[in-house]
Amino acid sequence: MSDKKKKRKAPISYRASKKAKEIIERETKRTGLCRNAYIDMRITNAKPMRKSRSPSINEKMLGELLAQVILLNQVRLKPENAITELSSSTVDEAIIDIRNGIFLLLGKKP
Repeated sequence: MSDKKKKRKAPISYRASKKAKEIIERETKRTGLCRNAYIDMRITNAKPMRKSRSPSINEKMLGELLAQVILLNQVRLKPENAITELSSSTVDEAIIDIRNGIFLLLGKKP
C-alpha cells in the first residue's frame, strides 16, 4: 500500500438564486437523487452513479397507494375478516385517492 493519501478534489462553491434552489430541491425530491448527482446529471447528461439513500416522493406515494389497494382487496374478498370496518364512502374516498395518486405519479393533473 502506498503511504501517500489521495487528496480529494476541492469542492466547487455555487450560490444558487432562490428560484434555482427551489427547482433543485423539487427535482431532487422528484427524482430521488442527491443534489450533487442531480446537478452532475443535468450538466453532463450522464446517468447518475447512484440514487439518494431516501426514497423519492414517487416511491413513497406508490407504497401508500399499494397499501390502500391491499386493504380494499381484503375488504372485497372477505369483508367479515377485514382488518378494519370500511363504509362504502370510505372505500369510495380510497379509490379516488388511489386514482389521483396514479395521475400525480404519471405527471398528470387529477
